[in-house]
Amino acid sequence: MLKNKRTQDYIFILLLAIIAYWPVSFMIFSVKNDAINYFMALRYNTSEAIQNGIFPLWSPYINMGYPVHGDMQAGVWNPIVLLLSIFRKYDIYWLQVETIITIIISGLSMYHLLRHFKLDRAVVLSLSAAYMLSGYITDAGQFLNWLYAASFLPLVFLFALRAFETFKAKDSFLLGLSSALMLLCAYPADFILVSYFIAALILFLFFNHKKNNRLKTSASLFTKQIVIAGISFLVLSLPALLSYLPFLSSINRGNGVSLDDALSNSLSPVNLISFITPWPTQRITIYQNTDPLIRNCYIGIISLIFFIFYLFYYKEKTQLQKFLIGAFIFFFVFSLGKLGIIRVASYYLLPFMDSFRHPANAKLFFIFAGQLLSGFALNRYLAEPETFRFKLIRITNSLLLMSLILLVIGMLNSDIGTNLLKWLSDPSLPDRDIIKNGFTSISFSDFLLLNSLLLILTLAITRKLVNRNLLKKYLALIICAEMAAVAQLMLPLTYVRMSPPSVAQSILNAQPAGYPVPDLESTIEEYSIHGMKYFDEIGCLNPYNKKPGRSDYVITPANLSTQESFWDYSAFKNKIIKYPLFYFADTIYKLKDTAIFISSSSSQKAAIANLPFEPGNNTSLSNNNISVLRFLPGTVELNTKSNNAEFLVFLQNDYKNWEASINGKKVPIYRTNLSFMGLYLPAGNNQIKFRYNADYIKFSAIAPILFLILGLFYFNRKEKNEQKNN
Repeated sequence: MLKNKRTQDYIFILLLAIIAYWPVSFMIFSVKNDAINYFMALRYNTSEAIQNGIFPLWSPYINMGYPVHGDMQAGVWNPIVLLLSIFRKYDIYWLQVETIITIIISGLSMYHLLRHFKLDRAVVLSLSAAYMLSGYITDAGQFLNWLYAASFLPLVFLFALRAFETFKAKDSFLLGLSSALMLLCAYPADFILVSYFIAALILFLFFNHKKNNRLKTSASLFTKQIVIAGISFLVLSLPALLSYLPFLSSINRGNGVSLDDALSNSLSPVNLISFITPWPTQRITIYQNTDPLIRNCYIGIISLIFFIFYLFYYKEKTQLQKFLIGAFIFFFVFSLGKLGIIRVASYYLLPFMDSFRHPANAKLFFIFAGQLLSGFALNRYLAEPETFRFKLIRITNSLLLMSLILLVIGMLNSDIGTNLLKWLSDPSLPDRDIIKNGFTSISFSDFLLLNSLLLILTLAITRKLVNRNLLKKYLALIICAEMAAVAQLMLPLTYVRMSPPSVAQSILNAQPAGYPVPDLESTIEEYSIHGMKYFDEIGCLNPYNKKPGRSDYVITPANLSTQESFWDYSAFKNKIIKYPLFYFADTIYKLKDTAIFISSSSSQKAAIANLPFEPGNNTSLSNNNISVLRFLPGTVELNTKSNNAEFLVFLQNDYKNWEASINGKKVPIYRTNLSFMGLYLPAGNNQIKFRYNADYIKFSAIAPILFLILGLFYFNRKEKNEQKNN
């Protein structure tokens, strides 16, 4: 019976995610902005490599060559992306499926955390739903890595609790696994914040344990669990760590951000209205410094009622609940940025806290803590409804009064009736444009009016259910209905655009499959000319059309610093991109002579490189020839013919793992044209091979697979033996 109930609960969470986020799950509307421009492009290139039997380490089509395995947000080490890529090439439909998968995981992980506390099933289901529909998740639709942070946070917290409550090795192993998933899938800033959050939890649990045990005993138990979790994390993250660490030293962001950048997108206090009415935050412009995609703090009106109930009427607070209160306060103040002081102090005092922006993103943690605390209060109420009925009605009445005030303010300034008639009376617009125009015409006051009406209706129903002692029976229904309704007017801003995914997919379907050999008659500029042609539909075209050019749009925020230097040096860049992907340089300038090259009006195919020898210049290249045989991510083969020794330039970014050979003999690669590769060739016919040699990363990827299989097998067998013996 228990297993049947568990299965029913899983189905409930699955269906709720699909129904509540129907524009994405039913492929009616396309996801947008960063989800398309960044995440889809990187995942498309990753899966293209996998589908062609190539380990996804390098993409020649992103920013003139990019080590995708080093980008912490690219998804190369994300197990869900890898699994999807095995079945077929990643596209916009897979992108939308992955988005829904992250939301489902968030509900399931919260479900298991709540069950750990042995809460009533109605509370577990209701709060799992509330978490899936919270302001953080309904905000984060354009940022898959933010959604993954919300997905795995409850699991990391759960296994940390279990590891240091029961002191079982299996729980420490699972803590290492869930932490590794956070690193491999989530936003790097969220991984840093989770690390501090869990470290604080472990310290808190240690000092509580020490109160009833000898220091030596506590230290021994906790050390053992930390070591197991740490080793599990390191092994399961090994290939990613080997990829990320050198990459961070190759990008400007790897050196941290300025304090002003670190404080950008702090949570403006005006957005605190979203605790009650999230819709109007979309239109708040005064005293507003927060991006529209990171303003919503909604935990659900029922959750808010019980959060207030917990703070004022829940007398028997456990030590863990006190920790969660502290976490709520800390992350709430942190999210305020400069106003809250904590973000500034942490920037200077704590390692890695100077490496990321968006303090408002910390709302994930106070939403998480707030919903957990409301769950404890809700569970207490359901156990003794008569005892707390009048206190609950008092809170509900207060929120009703506040809602009525907001309703009046909205009514006094709203033109929603006029706008609605105008919106519906334009027959010339297609259906989707009518929807778009209707949504954009809704003002702050309109949203305030509409949201207040929904709020009043929900509170009135809740009050009636509390009065009749029926809240438990309808709890999941009212929470799901109210929060799903709230989500519907957030999704057009945060998740979807008006066009269906089929529009983007038709463009993707028209692009060449595999890895065609590039045309050496064309220049980088010509490769790039159509880069922005379909930007509104799919972002930059170069990751898809298999032309190794580049546009001004960066695609990834973690671009190689050498490529940034090249691209930002406009006068130099504008000359170099008029050359083909491979060329023989007839003139070689030293780096200090770059200005001379830029000012030169000759038709030279020059190169800038500080070589350890004097190569000389060749003015006649008419009999020279370059033919490309293979052009794969990480493997490029070509034949050359020249009468004299020549300097060959390859306009792909130079990075630490690149190796080159001439006629089977390894030769040095010279940094050329600020960011690219060059080889010195002997006269005659030559076979050239460029290889991205990261075999150590490929082999290291075996370790986490074996470790995971052996670990799960060992602990599963051990658990069965223990059950058999008992």
